[in-house]
Amino acid sequence: FVDLGSGDGRIVRAVVGHFGCFGLGVDVLQDSINRAADAARLELPEELAGRARFLAADMAHVDLSDVDILFMYLPDIMLRLVVRKLLPFSGLREGTLVLIHDAPDDVIYGHGLRHMVRGGAKPTSARNPPLDLFCWQGTHLKKEIPTATLFF
Repeated sequence: FVDLGSGDGRIVRAVVGHFGCFGLGVDVLQDSINRAADAARLELPEELAGRARFLAADMAHVDLSDVDILFMYLPDIMLRLVVRKLLPFSGLREGTLVLIHDAPDDVIYGHGLRHMVRGGAKPTSARNPPLDLFCWQGTHLKKEIPTATLFF
């Protein structure tokens, strides 16, 4: 499980705590990563704490080739850039499940994502927006990875 833009790491901690899987939170802010790692050590049982890891990095430089489930809760403008410009070159395998917090309509259709279902807490509201589940189909682009990142 990988959370791009993980912030304080609460999603990674919840997933690791509930499912016992390995989780990685990626955020560009070192301070957020430090807080997330500290919270994982404090909140997760000892046998699970080592399964939650956090990485301070530009998400454009993270290899996603081993990811089974990818989660993103990003501002719409950033989400569009990640889906259109980053995921095609990330190594993400076809068939990987992608969860997006309240995906905008222009991301739901195309761009290598096959929309499977819209769900989440019911009823949805501003406090409980929907989650969209996708299957990564790939874009079959054969271009080289850009040398400049999307964010820096």
